[in-house]
Amino acid sequence: MRVKTKYPLLVLVPNLNNEETDLNHEDYVKLIQFGLNYDFCFIEIKEINRIYSNVKQYIFDYYKEASTKICAWDVEGYELVGLLDADMCIIRNMDELLELNLSEDEIAACHACKYFQSYVLYVHHIIRIPENCAYTKGPIYPESTNMPPITNSESYFNSGLIIFHPSKSKYNEIHNRLINHETPDKLLFPEQDLLNEIYKGNWVGLPYIYNALKPMRDCHSPMWSDKDVKNVHYIAKYKPWKEDIIMRTQKLDGRGNISILDKWWWKVYRDEEWNDEDFEG
Repeated sequence: MRVKTKYPLLVLVPNLNNEETDLNHEDYVKLIQFGLNYDFCFIEIKEINRIYSNVKQYIFDYYKEASTKICAWDVEGYELVGLLDADMCIIRNMDELLELNLSEDEIAACHACKYFQSYVLYVHHIIRIPENCAYTKGPIYPESTNMPPITNSESYFNSGLIIFHPSKSKYNEIHNRLINHETPDKLLFPEQDLLNEIYKGNWVGLPYIYNALKPMRDCHSPMWSDKDVKNVHYIAKYKPWKEDIIMRTQKLDGRGNISILDKWWWKVYRDEEWNDEDFEG
C-alpha cells in the first residue's frame, strides 16, 4: 500500500469458526478499513484452516505453523500470486514480480542463505560452512542488484517470497506430499524443505533484493546495498516488533550494525518519512 502497488492484496487469516486465534471479526474489518485509508482495496480476506506436518520436533516452536503456507496454492481466481511471509517489510515497489513469465509448474524465488541457515543448524550439531552458500559465490554489488546467483538442479530457495501460478491440483500434490512424507523429521525447515523437493530444478532465481534476509546485510555485505533492497525478511525468532529498538540501547548481537533494518520496520509501522540517512550501506 505504502509503496503504491497496482495489485490487490489477498490476506490469509485463521478461520474464526474452528481455529484458535487472538483475532476476531472486528480485526478483519479494521484490516479492510486500513487498506481503504491508503486508497487501496483488499480484494479478499480468506479464512483458512491450519495445516501441520508430521514433524515431531521443530528447530523453533513457531515452525509448526509454517506448513499452513501451502494454502496459498489453493486460492481461486488468480492467475499469478506472490506469496509473502508475514515477517517481511516491503521497502520499495516490486510490482514487476507479478509480470514474470512463468510456466504453470514453475516458480520464482530467491536463494536461501546457507551461511545463516548453517548457523541456525549449528545448534543442532551441523557445522557452518559459508562456502556452501550461493550468495558467497554469487555476484557482488552493483551486479547483485539485478543478477541472482547461479540457479541449477542443486540450488535451494528461501520460501519467504514465492511467485507462482495457484491451482487446486498443485495444492493437492503439495498437501499429499506433506502429510505422507516418508521422512518428515528431515524437514528441518518444514514447508521450505518440502517445496524445494517439489520444485527441485524447476524454479527461477531472483536477485536478493526481493527477499533480503536480515543477517545477509552483515554476512554478505559485498553484495548488499541499502538503497536497492526492496523487501526485508526478518527471519528467525528475533522480530523488530517485539521490542521498540528506537527507545532502547541497541544490541548488535556481534553482527555489526544490522539493527538499522529493525529501524526500517518501525519507520514503516509508524508511517514516517524516509531520508538518505536511513540508508547507510
